[in-house]
Amino acid sequence: MQKSFERSLEESSLDQIVPLKSISHLGQLLSDFNFSVKGRIGLELDVLPVKYYFSLCKHFLDADFMDIPEFVRRARMIKSDYEVNQIKKACSIATRIMEEAQRIIRPRLTELEVIASLGSLSRRMGH
Repeated sequence: MQKSFERSLEESSLDQIVPLKSISHLGQLLSDFNFSVKGRIGLELDVLPVKYYFSLCKHFLDADFMDIPEFVRRARMIKSDYEVNQIKKACSIATRIMEEAQRIIRPRLTELEVIASLGSLSRRMGH
């Protein structure tokens, strides 16, 4: 959670970012900044856990929650510098893992041995 908050501070263009301890604190936090949750609110309901949806409904009785996955997906299409660098890092790790797989896989080597070797390498590389 702390890493996500620190990353938000680094990447966001917003002037003010504050941590949220739990969903039950959201209403008070918004109120502290003179916001209210009333009317239509867009959510990505196809991936939002039902538990969180019910919690939002419970805490924000004046809100009309709507499913807006297409808007969220469009926003996610544009990658930040951080995301691009993470993708490049993941590709580099995957390339190295596949090279190692070609080197170590041989007859009579068990799947467990392959997983242990490649898993260990991927963790050492930061995966």
